[in-house]
Amino acid sequence: MSSSKSRTVESVPLLNGNNYEPPSSRRQKRAERTTEFYERRLTPSIPPGLERNQQKDQRQRAGRPPPQYDDTTVAAQRRRFRPYFIVTVTLVEIAVFIYEIVGGGIAPISFTPTTEELVSVPVFGQNYNESVKRSVISNWFIGPNPTFLVHNAAKYSLCMRKDTALMTRLARLRVEENYLRCCRLNDGSQTCGMVLQEDCESFATPGTVLGGASQCDESSGLCDGGVTLRPCCVGLSASCVLTSHENCSFQNGYWHTNAVQYLSCFDQTACY
Repeated sequence: MSSSKSRTVESVPLLNGNNYEPPSSRRQKRAERTTEFYERRLTPSIPPGLERNQQKDQRQRAGRPPPQYDDTTVAAQRRRFRPYFIVTVTLVEIAVFIYEIVGGGIAPISFTPTTEELVSVPVFGQNYNESVKRSVISNWFIGPNPTFLVHNAAKYSLCMRKDTALMTRLARLRVEENYLRCCRLNDGSQTCGMVLQEDCESFATPGTVLGGASQCDESSGLCDGGVTLRPCCVGLSASCVLTSHENCSFQNGYWHTNAVQYLSCFDQTACY
C-alpha cells in the first residue's frame, strides 16, 4: 500500500524541478513553429540549378562597374514621333474659326434675341412711312451669327429632315401664290408691286391690275417707275413677305429681282 503511493508521488513532476516549462514559453515556441511552417509554404523554392546560376551572375558582377548612360545616348536610341495629324486638325479648326469671325462677324451677346429699329420706310400704295423692326439672333457663346453658321453647314433640323409645320405653311403659300397680281399705282409714279388683287384696289389711290405676278417686270415697259414690292425671304424659318428692297436689306433677307415662287425661299435663306 505504501509502495504504490510512493510511485504515484514520484511520477508527478516537482514545481521547482528541471522538467517544468512555463506556459508562456510553450506558447512562444508554438508560435515560432507556426510561423516557420507558413514561411516554408509561402516562400517559393528555387531549383538548385537556377540558384547556382544566380550565384554565378552575382560573382561575375561583383568586380564589374555598373554601365553608364547619358541623355544623348538615350535620346539617340529612342524613336521619335511627330503629331502630324493633331497639328493638321488644329490648323484647320483655327482657319475655320477665323473665316467664321471675319465672314459672319460677332453676334450680339445676349440670352434673348435683340430688336433693332429702322425708321421711315415708305409703304407701298399709301401716302405715309412706317417704322419697321427686326429681331437679331444673339449668341451668348461670343461667336458668329447662328444664321451664318447654318449657311456654312452647321446642324439645323429643318435642313436635315422634313418638318410637318413647315410643309403645311409652304402648302398654304403655294395656294396664295395663285392670287398674286402685278399692281401699278395710279398716282403718277407708274410704280409696280406684287400684291393680292383686293389689296391693289384698296390703296389710297386705287391701282391697276396688269395681270399675274410675272407681269411685274421692268423690261415689259408697263412699270416705268420700277418694281418696288417683291417677295423677300427672311430668317431660317423660310418666312416670305412682300416688301421693299430697303426693308428686305434691313431684315437681312433675300429680295427677288424676278417673279419667283415662295417655295424657293426656304432653300435660299436656310439650306443653300
